[in-house]
Amino acid sequence: MDLYFFNPACELEVANGDKNYSLQKFPQMLENDLRTLPLSFAKKDDYILTLKPTNGDRFISLQQAENMEFDNFFPWGFSPRAFNLIRNVRVKNLPEIENFKNFYSRQNTVDFLSAFPLGERFPTENEQPFIAKTADEAFDFFKEKFSLNYKGVVFKAPFAASGRGVRIFKKNELTINIMQWTNFVIKTQGFVECEVYFEKLTDFSMHYTFLNGEITFRGLSVFKTADNGFYQSSYVKKFSEIPGVDFLTVSELEEMQMNVLKKSVFKENYSGNLGIDCMVYNDGGKKKINPCVEINCRNSMGRLALELSDKIAENSLAEFFVFQNDKPPCGINEKPNFENGKLKSGFWKLTEDFTEKFSAGILATSQKFL
Repeated sequence: MDLYFFNPACELEVANGDKNYSLQKFPQMLENDLRTLPLSFAKKDDYILTLKPTNGDRFISLQQAENMEFDNFFPWGFSPRAFNLIRNVRVKNLPEIENFKNFYSRQNTVDFLSAFPLGERFPTENEQPFIAKTADEAFDFFKEKFSLNYKGVVFKAPFAASGRGVRIFKKNELTINIMQWTNFVIKTQGFVECEVYFEKLTDFSMHYTFLNGEITFRGLSVFKTADNGFYQSSYVKKFSEIPGVDFLTVSELEEMQMNVLKKSVFKENYSGNLGIDCMVYNDGGKKKINPCVEINCRNSMGRLALELSDKIAENSLAEFFVFQNDKPPCGINEKPNFENGKLKSGFWKLTEDFTEKFSAGILATSQKFL
């Protein structure tokens, strides 16, 4: 019997470091509104920890959890706050994590790519990300890449994900806003990761599970992001090929990534799901792949979409959405239509009926996926 907990702001919790960290309003609403999502991972005898009353016998309060015993604890992402919440809960197999930042830092993305084999299918040596520990280093990177005629530069805060803490610059102009943001991130988090801007064609992620020192590949998911990098939706489907790519198979990319992961900081000490976001991009009319845009050492919406893929009818196209209630995707008013227990068409809501700001669910149409 395992205990799950949805804490989507785990990167912020790790960046802060305080076990008593109080979430700000926006991430607090996200945690409360989407707290039912771990149910998609849980087995029939598992429970979901919620900090707000939730209907259903699978959801329990902290007080209830403290009177029970569990085999494992699976938060959305491990953090000092998550560990502190369950300090009085009996968990048999609780991983020992001394430094959470070792896992969450974007330094891992830079280390991963530096160990990844270069070649015509991947970014060149000149296109590798760079860790800038001073603002001058970051601005020098900015000026250099524009002088080499790249289409832009991307700066990323060390502890952020899903499009948060990312700034995309497509103009060769160091504005006051760029300089202020860069200085603030370096002062508060220690560095800024600097990258070349690639002309994205497709976002996808490779998913793995770490358990007792062993790594298992779980599959490839395809997702959509807005121009600013924020997550929008994931296709609820297990992909056997990288969409639009004929020069690299999923198994080849898996093998390359596995070779790097087996030598990484995650191999010995990390436990749980891990996703590597990747990108198919256009390089002067030629398709190439960035094999590690970022590493998510937590659950993700793409991993959730993989888990839900068996619940979709064979000839249906389905997308998993997280959306603000005042900005719903088209089609969510269509009633769900199930066939043999699987969603064929319509919108299947996975959150409660009355959420404060956010909702999530699957929208399916009766057309075969291309």
